[in-house]
Amino acid sequence: MKKRWSLIVTILKGLTLTLLSVITFCYAMFQGGFVSWFLFYSFLPFAVLCLLVGVAPLRSFQVDRHLSRNEYKAGDPLEITITLKRNNRLPLPFLLIEENFPKTLQASTNAMYGKALVFPWFKKEVTVSYKIDSLPRGEHVFSTIRLKTGDPIGLFEKEWSTVVSQTILVYPALKEMMYRPLDTKYDQGAAASSVIHQKDTSLVTGVRDYQTGDRFSWVHWKAFARTNQLMTKEFEERQSHDVLLVLDRREDPMFEPMVTLVASATQAILKRGAQVGLLSAGEERTYFAPKQGDAQKQQVLYHLAKVTSDTQKDLGVILHGERFGAQQAVTLFVVTASLSEALVDSVSVFTKRKGVVVLFVIKPKGNDWTSEEHGLRSIAIARGVHVRLLTPENITTAFTEVGR
Repeated sequence: MKKRWSLIVTILKGLTLTLLSVITFCYAMFQGGFVSWFLFYSFLPFAVLCLLVGVAPLRSFQVDRHLSRNEYKAGDPLEITITLKRNNRLPLPFLLIEENFPKTLQASTNAMYGKALVFPWFKKEVTVSYKIDSLPRGEHVFSTIRLKTGDPIGLFEKEWSTVVSQTILVYPALKEMMYRPLDTKYDQGAAASSVIHQKDTSLVTGVRDYQTGDRFSWVHWKAFARTNQLMTKEFEERQSHDVLLVLDRREDPMFEPMVTLVASATQAILKRGAQVGLLSAGEERTYFAPKQGDAQKQQVLYHLAKVTSDTQKDLGVILHGERFGAQQAVTLFVVTASLSEALVDSVSVFTKRKGVVVLFVIKPKGNDWTSEEHGLRSIAIARGVHVRLLTPENITTAFTEVGR
């Protein structure tokens, strides 16, 4: 129905323009004189132009969007070039080109950045460029480009939208951090170390006398045949260090600094040769077991690039009953924006094992602990949990002054 009505309106406008042209011509024929003919010849180019604009198909444009690359880091600029090509030279007095920004960019980007007014007239190719100064983290899907034109007197207006789908992925900003493994003693006197000594049975360094508890597979049979005494292989001990980062995905204005801290910590920990994992606690639980290497870094950062704050649940409720790190010592870094009783109770469970637990609480600059959080912080410290207050400006110092 809309298409039919639009066609009727276009036909009526064309008839109106034709009628005006006939009227000015008849006036010139019957009136005569310079003024009447000047009026007709002055109106005639506008009439012809309006008719040509009316029949010029915007759909004949081939629209292409060019991006320099598909992956960026938060804060990077983005340059976009839009190229329009067509197979005719029908005159277009002006052409408005508008990029329909994805919702993920609308809050942080001025909509005027994606608009451009050009005057193609008889050109078959038009190119426009615009720049976004600072990209926010996330996955951004560019889709629709809108074209709009018209005639000088506003009789004909045409609009056409086309889908040119392109996706860019913006990784969280990575800040340089200094990281060293924690090795802490609790108030009870029991040592809690995040460094684990493991025997590498593939590397034999020597032999020693057999001791009760040695495995049968460790017996050095050649030495036994030579000395007629049970001898056991000695193996090289390697230190392994596992870190598990926990990201609280509850909706909060500090969520972006929290993601930045987790991403930067991942990079710093892997640089030290440790194994790092991630528990992303939101509506859906996402878990990456502690591993080393570039593949692990890429996997974690890819998740952090796309992650959103999508839950209202308290992190302590989500962590309740978690069993990660139960089989071996692990350093647990929990990144959140607030302390709660449920969170303190949940992480306190891990202090009873061999691991170290650190709560990083990020608040806006100038904000201190609330009276309730002061009490919860004292309880957490008494249970052997490290608690550190950070701001978006000093997250790079997260590991330099970890204390209780």
